[in-house]
Amino acid sequence: MEKNKFKFKSYSGEEVPLDKLHNFLKENYLTTQYSREYLEWFFSGESSLCAREDDDGNLVAVAMASVFPLFFMGKEYPILHAGPICVKKDLRRKAVILPFLAEVEDHKDKTYSYPSFANALSGFKANPSPAQKILF
Repeated sequence: MEKNKFKFKSYSGEEVPLDKLHNFLKENYLTTQYSREYLEWFFSGESSLCAREDDDGNLVAVAMASVFPLFFMGKEYPILHAGPICVKKDLRRKAVILPFLAEVEDHKDKTYSYPSFANALSGFKANPSPAQKILF
């Protein structure tokens, strides 16, 4: 299947298809097995799932993000924390991954204004906010 046949889709926390995501990660994520309960917790607040799906709605690639509080020097800062980025085992090549990561980055920039602890999802900005200067 060609890369342009995969559709980019984003889900907000309450819309995330948890069973479909859990099964996809179980089959395709190499190092850690994420429980259904963990995914429920991860997506319980301000969060999103970016996905590439085939024409039948099957997941091909996913990137998870959720906003969590970071307490630093007596202050609380909302931080965007990335969960796993996963691509279907048989499609792990730059032609699928790199365009997907560009779409995820674009979605993040349009959706969130928080600093991020996600190297794959975020580059450091030339003009960081005061919170970013403290955190990074």
